[in-house]
Formats: sequence, structure tokens, C-alpha cells
Amino acid sequence: MTIASKHRSAWVRGGTAVEATSAASAATQAGLNWTVRTGELQAVSTPLTIDEHGVTPATYIDVPKKQAIIREDNNSVIGI
Repeated sequence: MTIASKHRSAWVRGGTAVEATSAASAATQAGLNWTVRTGELQAVSTPLTIDEHGVTPATYIDVPKKQAIIREDNNSVIGI
């Protein structure tokens, strides 16, 4: 059994405590104040090739019924 002290909650095992009065304030203090958007997915149909004839660019096809979840502040894909 864990006993809570006046300085730390019983359910906190690590991390950094935040002093927040709202969910938005807590997200900001935790570094989670970014937004997401959805985007279309594509897959490589034909890979890039480089040979004695030159460079042939890759070709892509759309992935139907799937979307990427994109973090807007750094444009990284965080889910599908």
C-alpha cells in the first residue's frame, strides 16, 4: 500500500508535477499543447531507380480508406 505524503500524491510514480487549474493549462505545462490534422496516405508503387539510363522517379498510389494523423507543429506522422 502506498501512503500519500503532503508533497506527493499516492498515484504519482514519476514525471513532473504541474500546477494547473484547467486541462488546457496542464497540457501547456506538460508540453502537449500542439494540434493534429488528418492527411491522405500514399504507398510507393514503383521505387526510385538509378541506372545507366538515368534516374527514374518513384511512383505512388493512394491508400484508400486510411488517413495519417499528423502533428501540426512538426509535421510528423503520429498515427494511421
